[in-house]
Amino acid sequence: MPIYPPRMPSSLVRCSQLSDLSERALAEESTLSQLLIDHAQENRFDFSALEIRASRFENCTFSACRFSHATFIDVCFENCDFSNSTFTDAYFERCQFLRCKYIGAQMQDTRWKSVLIQGTSFELAYLDGAKMTDIIMDDSNFSNVSWSEANLKKVQNLKCRFVRNNFFQTALAGMDFSCSELAAPIVSASGAELKDCEINALQAADLITLWGVKIKK
Repeated sequence: MPIYPPRMPSSLVRCSQLSDLSERALAEESTLSQLLIDHAQENRFDFSALEIRASRFENCTFSACRFSHATFIDVCFENCDFSNSTFTDAYFERCQFLRCKYIGAQMQDTRWKSVLIQGTSFELAYLDGAKMTDIIMDDSNFSNVSWSEANLKKVQNLKCRFVRNNFFQTALAGMDFSCSELAAPIVSASGAELKDCEINALQAADLITLWGVKIKK
């Protein structure tokens, strides 16, 4: 599946503290761009409604910070930890998440377009109501994630973990889980969410127990 990589300028301005820049940008309602945010350490800071374009985050830790209604366009996140941070109603376009942690992140009603997720953990995150289009997920952990009422289109996953996910009222048609780990999903009583998704034989044997069917040995 082709996706568009971030459109990055040839040179970036290095900074190690995003909060100072963001306060001014939010006050002036301006956009931050062409930044290399390197080894930033932020705790419980409010970045809500911040807009960042054509920038890179490397080796950063944003612990329990708020990015509600933030916009990220042409942004790469590499080796960063955003665990327990809030991204409700945030927007991501042409972004890359490389070897990052979003454990327990609140990402309800986020919108994603043309995004690569690789080697990243979203364990225990909330993606309820998220809208995702043209997404590649590779070697990433989505265990115990809630995707209730999400809209997933053209989403490809490879070698990912989907264990005890809440897919209630999220159509998985067209998604191929055969090269990933899919176990104990939470779906409606009819299992309609799983209609027309692709799974392998071992996954089928596990999922059939959702409807109380026993496999005779």
